[in-house]
Amino acid sequence: MAFTSIAYLFFLPLCLAAVFLVPHKLKNPMLLIASWYFYVCAGSPGYLFFLLLGTCITYAFGLWIEASSMHRTRLSLLWCGIGLQLAVLIFFKYAGVFDFFARFAQTHGLFSVSEAGGVLSLAAPLGISYYTFQTVGYLADVFRKKICAEHNFIRYALFVSFFPQITSGPIARADKLLPQLDGNYQFEYTRTIRALQRMLFGFFKKIAVADVLMMSLGELYRDLSSLNGMTLFFLTPCYLFWLYCDFSGWCDIALATAQLFGIELIRNFETPLFSCSIQEFWRRWHISLSTWLRDYVYFPLGGSRCSTLRRCINLMIVFLLSGIWHGAGLNFFLWGALFGLFQIAENLLRCAHKRTVQQPHGLRRVIQNLITYFAVSFAFIFFSTPTFSDALHVAVQQFANWQPAAFWNDILSAVGRGFNSTPLLCAAYLAFCALGAGIVFVADYIQRFHLGGADISEAFVRLKPLARWLCYYLLLALVFAAFLMNNGYYGRAVSTAYGGF
Repeated sequence: MAFTSIAYLFFLPLCLAAVFLVPHKLKNPMLLIASWYFYVCAGSPGYLFFLLLGTCITYAFGLWIEASSMHRTRLSLLWCGIGLQLAVLIFFKYAGVFDFFARFAQTHGLFSVSEAGGVLSLAAPLGISYYTFQTVGYLADVFRKKICAEHNFIRYALFVSFFPQITSGPIARADKLLPQLDGNYQFEYTRTIRALQRMLFGFFKKIAVADVLMMSLGELYRDLSSLNGMTLFFLTPCYLFWLYCDFSGWCDIALATAQLFGIELIRNFETPLFSCSIQEFWRRWHISLSTWLRDYVYFPLGGSRCSTLRRCINLMIVFLLSGIWHGAGLNFFLWGALFGLFQIAENLLRCAHKRTVQQPHGLRRVIQNLITYFAVSFAFIFFSTPTFSDALHVAVQQFANWQPAAFWNDILSAVGRGFNSTPLLCAAYLAFCALGAGIVFVADYIQRFHLGGADISEAFVRLKPLARWLCYYLLLALVFAAFLMNNGYYGRAVSTAYGGF
């Protein structure tokens, strides 16, 4: 079950009603059952076993670590618990590197096996990267005595399995989420309105921008070798924008869903496209992962309180780990290495000029913003392409053989193949994409520079009622039009989106 599916629109209200109406002592069990049901519907039912296995392992080791008084025993238990939890993640996501495991699984039909980037990979349980890091962080916090081990198994299982963030994050922290799972889930009007506003904008980014944009981007990625250099240069920043709308839209829906229950999850994105440095970008992009790596990897390695060489090594380790966390294969490794080099270069330049981090203004901000955006887009070439040879082709050929006529032919051909549509409808589709992208950029600009980074619901609240309802209807109309596009009703979608405006 996906957030953007019709089934979810029925599941969420029923879940809210069930949790709100049952007695207090049954609220957490009810929400846990709903979370497990959501997980089973979202992926393979068999993978619920691995979720429960990880939950039981880390629950038990958390209690043992807390009960032990000897530091050496506590440390041994910590590494044993982390090792067992990571073993499952490594098996599913990286055992394909070792042909023996992948071939065995493929031969005996134990798990589905796919090939990407020249590396075989087992079909990993949904969300395993997220709940593994979440439980590892929990064990580390118990070991550091930052939190007490959770003795209530139902509440701990809900912490691991909470359905809004189980599949794609954000990675929750035990000290922030566990205290909120107290069972006091009640309907509250103002909170519900703000959550629905955030959810609406999340659906808009995911369905009306990301999903629609991917219709043509997917066609372009099918045959990268035939594309003109100008097309490849255009494709590179477009992919980053698509990924931002897709992932941040999904996270907005997740945060809004949790907010309906009165639970606040960490914001995973804070207008990263307006960043003026790589360091700032990673403070605002996938925040739950970057802060997790900072607190549980970078700081224990020594952080910045060490020699320059050691600091550079620490940064590279963190970004290489980030790369392989996203997936097996050379491309992800190089993606992490490239961001590590960017971060190291920025730090060395700041040290050489003895400058503190300051936000630029005016034209200087615009220039630094564009440089950062294109540098990040370049690094994401290795993230977006299936093989290293494809990544190398895009990285090199995007700066050669620029032909505007061939560029427009590539774009229109991709749109035409994706929709089987006439040139007029192709133009309407491009206008739809431009409108959606413009709304996202304007919304992010308002959040960043006029609301001080506040959530998008704050922007809705500050509007006058008439303007607010016009925004609601516009976003709903665009989401509905995009839904028709995504389901093959392209001509009807265009007339729906443009006929009334």
